[in-house]
Amino acid sequence: LGSLHQKVYDAIHRDGVTLPTDESILAWVAKSGVDAKKFEKKYSSFGVGNKARMAMQLTRKYRIPGTPYVTVGGKYLTGPSMTLRADRSGIDSVKFIATLNMLVEMSGK
Repeated sequence: LGSLHQKVYDAIHRDGVTLPTDESILAWVAKSGVDAKKFEKKYSSFGVGNKARMAMQLTRKYRIPGTPYVTVGGKYLTGPSMTLRADRSGIDSVKFIATLNMLVEMSGK
């Protein structure tokens, strides 16, 4: 998973690859050096399908607009874009972590 995750991330965010359908995903996998048959078996398994359905349900429930957003305690939603530097030049990672810590404390988790 580790190496495949990075390959997918790079393909989408660096190379501009779109993977909107199962067919496009499987075609990309076949070209990326991954064992396509093994991937397809796992990808179309009941367990993976169930996890994907649960993730979609949670995404709708928490009204997550995109990634990388984080929900805390089922109450709070935040993401790096909500913690930009004062000059709006990028994400303030210290502020983001502090915000997460504060929300965890507020949620009692």
